[in-house]
Amino acid sequence: MKLLKETHISFTGSPRKHPYDPDRVILITDPYSKITSYYEFKTADISYVEEMVNLVDMEGETVPMARIWVKKKSIGARASLFIVDDTTA
Repeated sequence: MKLLKETHISFTGSPRKHPYDPDRVILITDPYSKITSYYEFKTADISYVEEMVNLVDMEGETVPMARIWVKKKSIGARASLFIVDDTTA
């Protein structure tokens, strides 16, 4: 683990298959948040995956969580979704 920390950065969230690119993975940082944000990485840049405790919603459905270790200097994407609206009073 010490060597991994020297050469990789960890990210935690709920992993999902990319909708159209099988060589990429999406990691949703907080699946129950109203403000959704996610990371996107190439699967080739992920060297290790740790399973975390699953989240359970009020209906009893589970959401898998994981910590992924991504090689340093890899290129990833970070996205935050928001509603476009006029913020003037």
